[in-house]
Amino acid sequence: FKRIVESVADFVVGSVITTIVCSMMTLPLVSYYFGFVSILSIGSNLVMSLLATALMAVAALWWMVSWQSLLSAWVGSGLMGIAVLMNGVTSWFASIEFAVIPWRANSWGVAIGIS
Repeated sequence: FKRIVESVADFVVGSVITTIVCSMMTLPLVSYYFGFVSILSIGSNLVMSLLATALMAVAALWWMVSWQSLLSAWVGSGLMGIAVLMNGVTSWFASIEFAVIPWRANSWGVAIGIS
């Protein structure tokens, strides 16, 4: 049981670190090209990466049982449920009023202030 808890903890810590690093590295590009920065991106990306992992695991399960029509339909409906949940989470994060702030970066990736 201890190994399972450690594996889950390692996965969650790795997901958090990856999300933070990817958000920090793409921030100048997003700011330069779109003129907005999402202040909720780390939280939303973390939730979405965990859901995407579940989606891929269920998709692999669906592929393994695709020869069995009844089981395939049941797993496929779970796959669709996860996809609908991901769409709902995305819509919820996008509906938050303070989700993005206007912030334009120059061509060197340096933010030049809130416009």
